Amino acid sequence: MDWLINIPTLDSHHPTLRKVTHYVLQNLNNFLTLDDLANAASVTTFYLCRLFKAQFNLSPMKWLWLQRTWAAGAYVISKKEFCLTDIAFACGFSSSAHFSRLFKQVYGVTPSKFRKEHGVMSIQSAIPTLNIRYTEFNCFAQ
Repeated sequence: MDWLINIPTLDSHHPTLRKVTHYVLQNLNNFLTLDDLANAASVTTFYLCRLFKAQFNLSPMKWLWLQRTWAAGAYVISKKEFCLTDIAFACGFSSSAHFSRLFKQVYGVTPSKFRKEHGVMSIQSAIPTLNIRYTEFNCFAQ
């Protein structure tokens, strides 16, 4: 079964943000803290927060949850064989309720309605146009 998909990530040429992005994509299904993100880039949490605010106008943790939600959205519409709960946990959500709440905030509809409305398609056509790039990702890898 092919579990590899392309997920959107907010693009930045800043080396610290690239390190954090790489670390998050490698550990998306794990519990991550602000300290984990800062340590991955060898910077202080204060510096990381300032950098994220300047680059994305988001806190690092809000950015992390956005990344998780985008990854989940990509799986929801491209991999119908996975149930929504499995997708939620594989993308790092601690509960189905948390997943559904954030998903609706990002996409404007529940995950099940999103899946019904979009059928099988690529995530590129389902999210708004932002300064993003697409990265190959497999949240079901061991």
